[in-house]
Amino acid sequence: MEDFRPTVDAFWKDTEPLFLSTSTLFRFTKKLKALKPVIRNLAKDRLGNLVKKAKEAHDDLCKKQEQNLANPSPLAMTEELEAYNRWDLVSGLEEKYLKQKSKLHWLDVGDRNNKTFHRAVMVREAQNSIRELHKQDGTVVKKPEEIKAEAEKFFREFLQHVPHDYEEQSVNELQDLLLFRCSEEDSLSLTCPVTDEEIKKSLFAMPNDKSPGPDGYTAEFYKSAWETIGGEFTLAVQSFFVKGFLPKGVNSTILALIPKKLEAREMKDYRPISCCNVIYKVISKIIANRLKRVLPKFIAGNQSAFVQDRLLIENVLLATELVKDYHKDSLSSRCAIKIDISKAFDSVQWSFLRNVLLALNFPHEFIHWIMLCITTASFSVQVNGELAGYFNSSRGLRQGCSLSPYLFVISMDVLSKMLDKAAGLRRFGFHPKCKNIGLTHLSFADDLMILSDGKVRSVEGIVEVFNEFAACSGLKISMEKSTVYLAGVTDSTYQAIVDRFPFEVGTLPVRYLGLPLVTKRLSSADYLPLIEQIKKKIGSWTARWTEANLLKQVSFWAIKATTSLGSWIWKKILKYREVAKSLSKHEVRNGALTSFWYDNWSGMGRLAEVVGDRGIIDMGISRHATVLEAWTDRRRRRHRAPLLNRMEEELVLKQNNQKQDTDMVLWKGNNGVFKTSFSTKDTWNHTRTTSNKVAWYKGVWFAKATPKHAFCVWLAVQNRLSTGDRMSHWNSGVDATCVLCNNALETRNHLFFSCGFAAEIWEALAKNIYKSRYTTDWHTTIEWASHQWQNRIESFLARSILHVATYTIWRERNGRKHGNIPNPPSCLIKWCDKHIRNQLSAIKISGDRRYDSGLQAWFDLRGF
Repeated sequence: MEDFRPTVDAFWKDTEPLFLSTSTLFRFTKKLKALKPVIRNLAKDRLGNLVKKAKEAHDDLCKKQEQNLANPSPLAMTEELEAYNRWDLVSGLEEKYLKQKSKLHWLDVGDRNNKTFHRAVMVREAQNSIRELHKQDGTVVKKPEEIKAEAEKFFREFLQHVPHDYEEQSVNELQDLLLFRCSEEDSLSLTCPVTDEEIKKSLFAMPNDKSPGPDGYTAEFYKSAWETIGGEFTLAVQSFFVKGFLPKGVNSTILALIPKKLEAREMKDYRPISCCNVIYKVISKIIANRLKRVLPKFIAGNQSAFVQDRLLIENVLLATELVKDYHKDSLSSRCAIKIDISKAFDSVQWSFLRNVLLALNFPHEFIHWIMLCITTASFSVQVNGELAGYFNSSRGLRQGCSLSPYLFVISMDVLSKMLDKAAGLRRFGFHPKCKNIGLTHLSFADDLMILSDGKVRSVEGIVEVFNEFAACSGLKISMEKSTVYLAGVTDSTYQAIVDRFPFEVGTLPVRYLGLPLVTKRLSSADYLPLIEQIKKKIGSWTARWTEANLLKQVSFWAIKATTSLGSWIWKKILKYREVAKSLSKHEVRNGALTSFWYDNWSGMGRLAEVVGDRGIIDMGISRHATVLEAWTDRRRRRHRAPLLNRMEEELVLKQNNQKQDTDMVLWKGNNGVFKTSFSTKDTWNHTRTTSNKVAWYKGVWFAKATPKHAFCVWLAVQNRLSTGDRMSHWNSGVDATCVLCNNALETRNHLFFSCGFAAEIWEALAKNIYKSRYTTDWHTTIEWASHQWQNRIESFLARSILHVATYTIWRERNGRKHGNIPNPPSCLIKWCDKHIRNQLSAIKISGDRRYDSGLQAWFDLRGF
């Protein structure tokens, strides 16, 4: 909107400049509050009733296009272009508005999906609206005011509740359990001055379309007006860190209620998501970014959520390995308990969290910042689009605040240490597969899988630990919603556990962290629920095996290939181990994480492979020793074999260059250079068999191509489309006649574009762009489309025309094969023309200025 920046500039110039003080943040929010009616009036004048304006602009565009088609002229073309630009602007604004309301984050801007967004908004409003509520006393309320009052009452009481059995643990008690202490170096990193760049980076990393907080300002507003208000925004944020003051209004929060299930009846069936003000989000994001750098140093390795370089898939793989063969009767006694923590984020006691941070020796200033963020929040509940109440809380972490995940993980780490300590004291027994590595549980935020030997006393011990943790933290397990999976237990033990504990007894397979957890190899049926999600979003997997819990005491390279042992997925991983050997090596620093014999650290390769079993014995270094242990646990020897003496020299050389920081795994990158970051692309290039580029690749795979069109052309180039001639080879009863012209054998070369029907479409679209190169011969067309064009726009249009024509003709052919009503060439030409226009519009909206003249060039080629 053209008037937005001048309006903000004019208003801001008339306000009093800010300076650094305790009240800077407060006075900045006062300015924003005064600006709000000015922007609201501007929006009302220019953007009122966007849906109606978009429809009017679209109708006008259609009218101008019809006039231009009927009577082409320079004036008609200019009027159509003006109408198009007007519709493009209004429709784009409408799309952004509806997209934000619909929360369809999987759709990228560039296609006019307003109908989809409209539908999504209606569905979302229907799902989230509350028509009636069942109160705790059994009565039902249906009036809007009564529903709002009940919502406010429920969350006020819940967030201000202090459990009667809460027992605050002292800092000294927690320090006996938590061994980590924040170093002086980490303390300086956590509390160093907040820079202007740090503030700007935190803001500009935020999505534009997230719901605003109570002040109504989105991240997009601050980004758009940054040149005007950026300086004072930065000053306001810095005042929090310098003065340690957070005004109540800045930390005000809207609780948006999201139903946990389809038929939500009670208020407890709704999950409160916090909508915070953007300026608070920036403050909390800065603290969170600093905090998350320290977490890997003390959070237990079996917690894979919100800790840098740890992946959900690691827990899934390990859980798969641990439940292998649970369906067999011959197993030794064991069990896994999937724990449900009731209202996890909302139940954390603040005093517990503060004492944990003190026990870990975090700087007092840093703790003060965190406690300001979580204790000064005030809430209003949003019910059917209206706000109810305004109250404070006395516990809990807000879902929607950047800090909350990291603080929750710190809280859960106390439970992790309590479980490990209890197992060490034999209050419960280890799972048979976990005893050697000391693993008691797997954790992903509040999703817990407790592992034990399946005995009654072990289940008792686990429940006791949870009760102790609940008493000191406020986090309680919901035993009725928790599930126990038993294997190898006697009938009497099974019955005793069922009788004494209200756990649900589960059976495998079950969904764990969104993936199927099975006791044997997955079948195709097990994968069906995931296929659609996999199509939508494919994530890369880089597992750090050298630090995985399963391999704590044994190097990945030392593990022997299994036969009947091991899960099917583990066997798949081991199968490609030989390929992976050449792609990684270790850079020794303190030597604690590098296997002396099995990791590639010395420049001589993996030493176990170099010297064999005899050499390992002669060196006198344990088969599973680390480099650090080789330095400290033995004296240097002289050997008869020169190779062993060379190894001794290499060991001394590395020891002389020993550093204090952690060993690094290096990955083979492009051009054979090893680097610290893992690249899926580089690894794929190293492992795959490459071939020379084909002559036609530029005509098929080019920037900005529509994927489904490119795929269709690729199949056509390879002659892999199911044309009549190919189908007749598979089934002699198939009619191989072209369904478009009905007078020739349907081959790839006939269909594109020798067929009279197809040639009419191809000529209308391609003749003006290909000029003297124009032909209906398929091979020549592909050759010219793949040619190096001098002009970027011409190159794009020549290839896009080939793609859209091929796809459209093939789609029409398939439709006729399956009995659809035939479309005339003129209709298909218009469809192709529309697609090219939309494609160019999408590129323009994406911000790529290199294609700005694309629409005009297309209009010129089409003779409009």
